[in-house]
Amino acid sequence: MAGEMGRMNRLWRQSGARPSTPATTGSVAASRDESPEARSSIEEEEEEEVHREPNLGIQAKEDPADLLLNALDDSDPWVRLSAIEAMGARRDPRDTPRLLGALKDPSSSVRVYAIIALADRLSPDMRYSLLEASEDSNETVRSRAIDAVASLGDPRDTPLLLQALKDPSSSVRVYAIIALADRLSPDMRYSLLEASEDSNETVRSRAIDAVASLGDPRDTPRLLGALKDPNSGRIARSAGEKNESFTGDREPGLTVQVRFGSRTSVIGIPARSARSRRGRHHVSASPHDCWIPDGTEIDVAGRTLRGLVYVGKDLDPVAAHPWIDIEPALIDPSLPVAATGTQSPPRRVWPIAYEKLAPSERAEYLDWLAGGRVDPNVDSKCIELLLAGLERRALIDAKQSTDAQAEVDGIAAEVERLIDLYPEQHAITYSATSLLELLRMPTLEREATALEPPTCASPTWRPSLELRLGLGAFAKEGRPLPAEWALSWLRCSPEAFLRTPAERCREEFDQLFGLRYSERYKQGVGLRSSKQRVAVEHHPFNQGLPRDCLHRESDLPDVVSAEHLVNALRRLGGACSDELAGYSRYLGRHPQARTDLRALALLPRELLDDHAFPVLADVRRVTESLVDDRCVKVPATNLIHLLPAVDGKVPKKDAAAVARLLALLDVGMEPDVRFGGPPPVVDHAVVLFRLEPHAPDGPSSAYVAATVLLDMATAVAWADGSVSKDEERALVAQASRAPGIEKHERARLAAHLDWLLTEPSTLRGIKDRCAQLGDTQRIQAAGALVAIAGADGRISPKEVRVLARIFDALRLEESSLYEQLHAIAAAPASGPVTVRSAEPVDPEYALPLSAPTRELCLDRDLIDAKLAETAEVTMLLANIFTEAAPSPSPQSLTSQGSLDPVHMRFVRALGERPQWSRDDLDAVASELNLMPDGALDAINDAAFELANAPLWHGEDPLEIDAEVLEELLK
Repeated sequence: MAGEMGRMNRLWRQSGARPSTPATTGSVAASRDESPEARSSIEEEEEEEVHREPNLGIQAKEDPADLLLNALDDSDPWVRLSAIEAMGARRDPRDTPRLLGALKDPSSSVRVYAIIALADRLSPDMRYSLLEASEDSNETVRSRAIDAVASLGDPRDTPLLLQALKDPSSSVRVYAIIALADRLSPDMRYSLLEASEDSNETVRSRAIDAVASLGDPRDTPRLLGALKDPNSGRIARSAGEKNESFTGDREPGLTVQVRFGSRTSVIGIPARSARSRRGRHHVSASPHDCWIPDGTEIDVAGRTLRGLVYVGKDLDPVAAHPWIDIEPALIDPSLPVAATGTQSPPRRVWPIAYEKLAPSERAEYLDWLAGGRVDPNVDSKCIELLLAGLERRALIDAKQSTDAQAEVDGIAAEVERLIDLYPEQHAITYSATSLLELLRMPTLEREATALEPPTCASPTWRPSLELRLGLGAFAKEGRPLPAEWALSWLRCSPEAFLRTPAERCREEFDQLFGLRYSERYKQGVGLRSSKQRVAVEHHPFNQGLPRDCLHRESDLPDVVSAEHLVNALRRLGGACSDELAGYSRYLGRHPQARTDLRALALLPRELLDDHAFPVLADVRRVTESLVDDRCVKVPATNLIHLLPAVDGKVPKKDAAAVARLLALLDVGMEPDVRFGGPPPVVDHAVVLFRLEPHAPDGPSSAYVAATVLLDMATAVAWADGSVSKDEERALVAQASRAPGIEKHERARLAAHLDWLLTEPSTLRGIKDRCAQLGDTQRIQAAGALVAIAGADGRISPKEVRVLARIFDALRLEESSLYEQLHAIAAAPASGPVTVRSAEPVDPEYALPLSAPTRELCLDRDLIDAKLAETAEVTMLLANIFTEAAPSPSPQSLTSQGSLDPVHMRFVRALGERPQWSRDDLDAVASELNLMPDGALDAINDAAFELANAPLWHGEDPLEIDAEVLEELLK
């Protein structure tokens, strides 16, 4: 199926196509038959043959390629069907022979669309092909062929139409009886009487109507008998009015009272006896006499209507059709109306017409009109019927009357009100919108260069007329597209495919798009003109309107779907959505937290520059003491109190949010959980420093290595309760000489050291951080730490104890520590210092293996030599961390790179439910041999790296975030 639809899409693009609603295509779904039985039989056949009717309405270009002709030979019936529909839309007379040939296609669905396409180009030379199609095995093809044959008006075909009254398909019989209404003659009487006994309600009703139109007094008993028919009696009563033998008194003229303000007038409406059904001479009423202007009250069936309707009798449709012989929107006061509206399920009526409604349906329509046309639960037929009258007044009467022309703006306002009031009535909204555009197009085209960009999408899938005309004006004048119009295209075009952030964070998205658009395109995207013109095609509610009033075309090029424009703006819109993805997910969980610190930390920095958010003002007050490149210590509480609902220990995700927000203001913080530090602690200090704009938000491997060594060295220096000046100088020198570190990281490393000198290190997690080192690297790191510990020329027993802990973390024997301590206490060496000999130590010079009991005095030259080697050790560690634990950027990080396969299986298992109880979760973790709490923390850490948000929330039960899950499983 995907291949079939792909080929159809190529066909539609080749012909310059754009889809339309089924009601606009002339498809079987828009059958002319008003009978539910006939319509259902057509629809059942279609469903059986095609399974679903594709949305194939097409508006062709001026010069479509021969691809459509070639497609008629395709083996796939769906492709052939699409080609037929496209040919029907482009109305090229050269296609007619191929369409006639398609009447013999093996697929009944293709034959149906072929007969539909031929309906707009009928000519006498098609007669024999149509006669052959009237004997088709498919009832829908036969029905349409009968309709087409009748439209030719050839009297030789009357016997065929009479014979069709006996067709086994009720839909064929319906089309036949409708067609015969135009060519009634006395010799048809017996066939019509036989049809009046038909099992189909519509056939019986139409046959009774036709029998009455013949005016034969012998048929009066049959008409009287029809009064007992539960369905066709209404038609019999109507038919009796036209049969002089049925009633001796002509119907008098009708009068209605019309009130406008304090004035009351009486309007006379011609009697029905002056008019008869189609095929007999009659006099039509004037639309001016029947139209009730807005605000004018009129009483119909005990309801007071307030204008915008036609009321009267005998108003002809503008364009006659076999299935329409009176103005559909005309409210005939002589027709019966029930006391209350219908309570039964809605039924389909096509073509929509007041006279075709049942009495209860008329009551519902009149009640809706009298109630101000605002009932949200009204049947769609009522809305369609009102719009059918507004169409005629605005499109037809306005060309002939200055009074009607003056009402066009008011009619447009009413149409717009109905669109807003009934947005769920999609079929009505579609056609009502095209009517509104048809009415406003002349004015909008004149003002195209001064139009404001529309801010919301059209209620249909189509781009709004204002957008198309505005873009056309820019293209015609060769002007680049400004940012506000580019944004309007993104908001209003169905080809934009906006994602969730664009809707959930509308204000932020619009601002960011404007900034990025100006950065990338400077003055704006250039628009190339097009041969295709902006046009409006309206698909009417009123089936009595001629086609020539339903299409308008402007002189402006239609560039709204130009490929270069679509590609450029869609890519930029997607990039802006990516930038706001984290912010959008946070608002999805916390809709009221748009301006709290956690939310603002997820915004691009440009969106913070011009906003005076209260939280931002508080943060700027905390950082105002920063001057130049100096570090500043501030109480952590000053930042922690900016976090809502945080009391005491700061969660890791909140600490990351504080650090991100500070970074957006070009301020760094240490410790920073994003760079391996712990969260800030109440009553402790943090170090702030000036950060380069757009500095990375994750550490490099060189920085990780430098902080590992620095953390261990500082822990040793703090072991005796204080850090001496010499030890501090050694630590500073170590930080300043750390190789492979960028400028922004060197500033961070200096701030990290400032924090370490303020807060004694706990060596938390040091064993895990050292686990990546090999044997040689562990020995070299240990030697460097011993040298730093002895930077002040002595090592206390407390420092030795800390070193022992570090040696344990490095998986080195404690005895090797004492060997190195005694080595640097020996005489100075003139050459390079050997941390540990590669040869076995001579037993004659064996060192004691017990811890020193007093402070050791060390050789200064040996210490300096070892300190000089720390830079080499740091570089070595950086290489180790680069190989063993790369720190990818958020853009390149994947779920497989941050979680091992077992944890990924756990993630997939969590994704099977939106919510987990603690017992169920523990059971899943146990099956995977995972510790539940540790696995959950690891997964949330990975989620923060990828999506700046946790995967799960809560304790018992745990809530799973679907958007974050999608990011992890990509």
